[in-house]
Amino acid sequence: MANRNKRIQTVIAKDVRDILQFEIRNENIGFLTVTDVDVSSDYSYVKIFVSFIQDEEKNFEKLCKTKGFVRSSLAKKINLRRTPEIEFVLDRGYSYESRIDQLLKKETKTLEDIKK
Repeated sequence: MANRNKRIQTVIAKDVRDILQFEIRNENIGFLTVTDVDVSSDYSYVKIFVSFIQDEEKNFEKLCKTKGFVRSSLAKKINLRRTPEIEFVLDRGYSYESRIDQLLKKETKTLEDIKK
């Protein structure tokens, strides 16, 4: 059963990435990355974790408005009894990583200045 769940999760992830990349007509959403997909054990719910490079909150709101379109497009691509309900989840890992990187660079520069 675990293998089936993993296969379905992989197929849904690929199909959702394709839908978001090629079928969404709203160019105002910005560049996004699907970082992870989590499917419930009964395949009725799917959480799609997305990350944005900039304007996370604004772009995430716009993406959430396309949930119905993404679900209907997904229904045409997968062969399940029921199409899962979609929930987008904002993955803030990229922004946290950028912030930590900035802080480390700042500290490195400070340490170099102290050594001089």
